Amino acid sequence: MRSFAGRFWRAGASALVDELGYLPIDKRGADRLFQVISGRYEHGVMIIIANRAYQHWSEIFNHDTTLTLALLDRLLDDAETILIEGKS
Repeated sequence: MRSFAGRFWRAGASALVDELGYLPIDKRGADRLFQVISGRYEHGVMIIIANRAYQHWSEIFNHDTTLTLALLDRLLDDAETILIEGKS
Protein backbone atom coordinates (compact mmCIF):
# COMPACT_ATOMS: atom_id res chain seq x y z
CA MET A 1 0.00 0.00 0.00
CA ARG A 2 2.19 2.81 -1.25
CA SER A 3 -0.70 5.01 -2.31
CA PHE A 4 -1.85 8.07 -0.40
CA ALA A 5 -4.80 6.06 0.93
CA GLY A 6 -2.44 3.36 2.15
CA ARG A 7 -0.23 5.87 3.96
CA PHE A 8 -3.32 7.57 5.39
CA TRP A 9 -4.61 4.35 6.94
CA ARG A 10 -1.24 3.47 8.47
CA ALA A 11 -0.40 6.96 9.75
CA GLY A 12 -2.95 7.51 12.52
CA ALA A 13 -2.86 6.21 16.05
CA SER A 14 -6.27 4.63 15.50
CA ALA A 15 -8.58 3.75 12.62
CA LEU A 16 -12.34 3.29 12.70
CA VAL A 17 -14.45 1.26 10.29
CA ASP A 18 -18.17 1.70 10.94
CA GLU A 19 -21.06 -0.39 9.60
CA LEU A 20 -18.94 -3.32 8.39
CA GLY A 21 -21.45 -5.81 7.05
CA TYR A 22 -24.14 -3.29 6.16
CA LEU A 23 -23.37 -3.96 2.51
CA PRO A 24 -21.53 -6.91 0.99
CA ILE A 25 -17.91 -6.28 -0.01
CA ASP A 26 -16.69 -7.54 -3.37
CA LYS A 27 -13.34 -9.27 -3.92
CA ARG A 28 -11.47 -6.04 -4.68
CA GLY A 29 -12.90 -4.28 -1.63
CA ALA A 30 -12.13 -7.26 0.59
CA ASP A 31 -8.56 -7.37 -0.69
CA ARG A 32 -8.13 -3.66 0.04
CA LEU A 33 -9.56 -4.01 3.54
CA PHE A 34 -7.19 -6.92 4.13
CA GLN A 35 -4.28 -4.68 3.07
CA VAL A 36 -5.40 -1.97 5.50
CA ILE A 37 -5.76 -4.42 8.38
CA SER A 38 -2.45 -6.10 7.58
CA GLY A 39 -0.73 -2.72 7.35
CA ARG A 40 -2.03 -1.70 10.76
CA TYR A 41 -1.44 -5.11 12.34
CA GLU A 42 0.53 -4.56 15.56
CA HIS A 43 1.12 -0.89 14.62
CA GLY A 44 -2.03 0.86 15.76
CA VAL A 45 -5.52 0.59 17.15
CA MET A 46 -8.26 -0.64 14.82
CA ILE A 47 -11.90 -0.20 15.83
CA ILE A 48 -14.47 -2.03 13.74
CA ILE A 49 -18.20 -1.69 14.25
CA ALA A 50 -20.14 -4.51 12.60
CA ASN A 51 -23.71 -5.70 12.65
CA ARG A 52 -22.81 -9.39 12.31
CA ALA A 53 -21.17 -11.93 14.58
CA TYR A 54 -17.75 -13.21 13.54
CA GLN A 55 -19.14 -16.56 12.40
CA HIS A 56 -21.16 -14.71 9.73
CA TRP A 57 -18.36 -12.51 8.40
CA SER A 58 -17.71 -14.72 5.37
CA GLU A 59 -21.12 -13.54 4.10
CA ILE A 60 -19.77 -9.98 4.07
CA PHE A 61 -16.75 -11.05 2.02
CA ASN A 62 -18.57 -13.00 -0.71
CA HIS A 63 -18.18 -16.30 1.19
CA ASP A 64 -14.38 -16.20 0.86
CA THR A 65 -13.57 -18.15 4.02
CA THR A 66 -9.80 -18.02 3.45
CA LEU A 67 -9.80 -14.23 3.35
CA THR A 68 -12.27 -13.99 6.23
CA LEU A 69 -10.15 -16.23 8.46
CA ALA A 70 -7.00 -14.26 7.62
CA LEU A 71 -8.76 -10.98 8.48
CA LEU A 72 -10.11 -12.34 11.74
CA ASP A 73 -6.72 -13.81 12.63
CA ARG A 74 -5.14 -10.37 12.49
CA LEU A 75 -8.07 -8.51 14.01
CA LEU A 76 -8.63 -10.81 16.96
CA ASP A 77 -4.99 -11.20 17.95
CA ASP A 78 -4.72 -9.24 21.22
CA ALA A 79 -8.22 -7.81 20.68
CA GLU A 80 -11.18 -7.02 22.88
CA THR A 81 -14.68 -7.69 21.59
CA ILE A 82 -17.65 -5.80 22.96
CA LEU A 83 -20.96 -7.43 22.11
CA ILE A 84 -24.05 -5.24 22.30
CA GLU A 85 -27.38 -6.98 21.87
CA GLY A 86 -30.86 -5.58 21.71
CA LYS A 87 -33.00 -3.28 19.62
CA SER A 88 -31.23 -0.48 17.84
